[in-house]
Amino acid sequence: MANSFYFTPYGGAEATLYIAGTTTDKFFLGEVGWGMPEDVIIVDEVPDAEADIDRGVVIKPRLYAVSFRLNAASASALETLRDTWLGNHDPLAGIGVLKRITSGGKTRYLDCRPRATVFTPLSRLADGYCQVLTQTYFAATPWWRSAAQTATGNLNAAVTIANSGLETGGTGDNFNGGTEADDGTSDNFTSWTETNDDGAGNKCEATATAQAGSYACKLTYGAGEAAIQSANLTVVAGQGYTLTFYARGDASKAGQYSIYDVTHGADVVAKKTTGVTAGAFAAVTETFTAPAGCTSIYVKFYSPSSAGYAIFDAVSMTASTILISCANGGDRPSWPVITITGVVNTPKIQNAAGDYVQIAATTANADDVLVINHRPGSVGVTYYEHGAGAGANWYGYRSSASEFWKLPVGTANVTVSATSGTCACALSWYPYYRSL
Repeated sequence: MANSFYFTPYGGAEATLYIAGTTTDKFFLGEVGWGMPEDVIIVDEVPDAEADIDRGVVIKPRLYAVSFRLNAASASALETLRDTWLGNHDPLAGIGVLKRITSGGKTRYLDCRPRATVFTPLSRLADGYCQVLTQTYFAATPWWRSAAQTATGNLNAAVTIANSGLETGGTGDNFNGGTEADDGTSDNFTSWTETNDDGAGNKCEATATAQAGSYACKLTYGAGEAAIQSANLTVVAGQGYTLTFYARGDASKAGQYSIYDVTHGADVVAKKTTGVTAGAFAAVTETFTAPAGCTSIYVKFYSPSSAGYAIFDAVSMTASTILISCANGGDRPSWPVITITGVVNTPKIQNAAGDYVQIAATTANADDVLVINHRPGSVGVTYYEHGAGAGANWYGYRSSASEFWKLPVGTANVTVSATSGTCACALSWYPYYRSL
């Protein structure tokens, strides 16, 4: 629907002002102030004219005005038109939203406050009455925008690893109720692939010596290394991950592990020792970044590199640094609102240019909400315990490279990380434009 105007007063419902080809009681006369807003050059005055420094440019607020001729069959009907218009344009009501659909079909919005409406004197026509009004809107943020865009991601969300506890396999899918475990015979683990598991003393064996659950995987070196490999795991290129598993040795030898990029056929983490030789389980953690273009990896565990054995159990992986794809389709950088829900310690959100916002504080509950607002006029950090109440100002916990943290023009990834915690992160932003 082209060449149309709508206005939503602060706290009110959207009102239709004019629709070309449909509205009969108003005639569109024209508009001004739709183009690039004016700028002001800021210059330091110094005694030496040759040392003048052009400090930069600031953009003035936008004044956008539109004119209509009101048409009515009687003076009282015209008064009703005026009253309806004024009811939707109270200058003291606050900031509303003007929606403009252009003749070319573009839908644009302007966050603005209406100024007092100016009317010309009433005119008598042969078939009724008419009056011209001019409505001016004041926009402190002078850019036209499109509708809100959103993108989400989950920090430290688990990557699915089939049979991550190494609990199932063998005849009956449970190692025959334990009769096969610790019997010195090689076993098969559901969703894992055994390597060099043979009769020469190299074994992938189910053992009841488990860190969690009923079973773990015991890898024994005989004439060579025995190994067990996970099914392929789906990852996002450029995203950070943390692999955690439990390992123990035979009191003198440690097992080994690696992470492999299936997409490119190369190691992400080359085979390395767990560092755990003791006969007691210890957690092993490996943090890595999925290479560019990589969408699939696997994890592999190995016996010691010489005679001995190692045991592995309780494998997990989380997305410790996530990328949220944000498409800013406007022609100006955008100021987003970031909403974090969950338990998180020192969250950091960084754009593709390296600019970031970081909150040096910790939320405590799974339903806590942290809102980081960068839009001009409403910049702030608000914490809502259990997602309710008026919210507490956490602005003092903020440490950033910029007060007005922005999304650059185009499609880029926003990187979200934290010292610890699991949370959902949502970004909301408007694509902004210089003009209609």
